[in-house]
Amino acid sequence: MTTFRALVFFWLFITSAQLLQAQVNRDQSSLFNFKDGLYLSLEEFKANNPSIPLNKDKLGNIGSGNVIRMKRIEYGPDEKNLSIPSSHVLFVCINGTAFINHRSMRTKNKHYSVSYFYKLHLVGYFCNYFLQTDRSLYKAIDKVETFTHVFVPGMNVNVFETSRGPQVPEYVLYLGNDRIYNVRKSSKELKRFVKRDNHFASTRIKNKELIIYLGLYNKRNLFEFGG
Repeated sequence: MTTFRALVFFWLFITSAQLLQAQVNRDQSSLFNFKDGLYLSLEEFKANNPSIPLNKDKLGNIGSGNVIRMKRIEYGPDEKNLSIPSSHVLFVCINGTAFINHRSMRTKNKHYSVSYFYKLHLVGYFCNYFLQTDRSLYKAIDKVETFTHVFVPGMNVNVFETSRGPQVPEYVLYLGNDRIYNVRKSSKELKRFVKRDNHFASTRIKNKELIIYLGLYNKRNLFEFGG
């Protein structure tokens, strides 16, 4: 009988985990149609109003994927040959998908030649992205077709599998205070933000469930880009 109860409990645990995971789209990037362009400030991004629109013929020169590497960004008609240092750009939006310049968001030093822009997966009050600091892994990350936050026993939700390594640091831009948080190091603070929604006030959030709850918070508390 004890074995039967244990099996029932395990089944209920797995089922509840699957139901929780099913409530949130783990890649919310397609839920918001950002205007294609170069956003030079966080205010422009929140307003969905890039100061430098991108012409369709320039989008192919920038690329896509999960990580974009750029030096100078050309944005004007070919005959004008306009460009801007990528370090001066905080966000790039391509075909409605937003990418963040992590380094420029966190430092006032804009005098560096190469920038890396990381795709935002969760989009809303909580915008998350994966940061790879080992340059040898950029291509490996870019080849990953999908990422999953798997909520099953024994698996870490903050693992982003590549062919060269098991874990990539994950960050969250919280638009409630415009600050960037390392998900692993700031999990307690991020949980407090989620629990400001009374719906989650008494919820016990495990670290491996955190990203799922950030996504659920986004769904319940819509951030009005351009609103």
